[in-house]
Amino acid sequence: MRLKLIPQPEHETAWKTIKSWKYPCNMAFENYVIVSVSDDDNIIAYFWFEFASAETLVLHACCRPDHEGKWFTKRTYRGIMWTAELLGAKTIFMVGKDKHLIDYVKRLGWQYDPIGWYIDV
Repeated sequence: MRLKLIPQPEHETAWKTIKSWKYPCNMAFENYVIVSVSDDDNIIAYFWFEFASAETLVLHACCRPDHEGKWFTKRTYRGIMWTAELLGAKTIFMVGKDKHLIDYVKRLGWQYDPIGWYIDV
């Protein structure tokens, strides 16, 4: 799996792909960073951080429907945490519908809140 920061000119294409994967989100973000996850040059997932405050990020994650439960690995998780650290996050809230992803973060000690899953970085 390879992670790649998506430059601004490619955001529109990324949003169209995410929408086609039926991700339940209005995608009207103004301050965000988006990263692709690829396997053999095919993008299989995206995650993006929305800035909720200076020290709190909201992590959104979605994948191609045929990759649910397969794309989220230790390497992907390290990439997510590394990105959050570079962005200066103290807390991350996660929004995602992939059951495998939710099970994974539970095992890693993320806490549940009515808003979603979170961890202090």
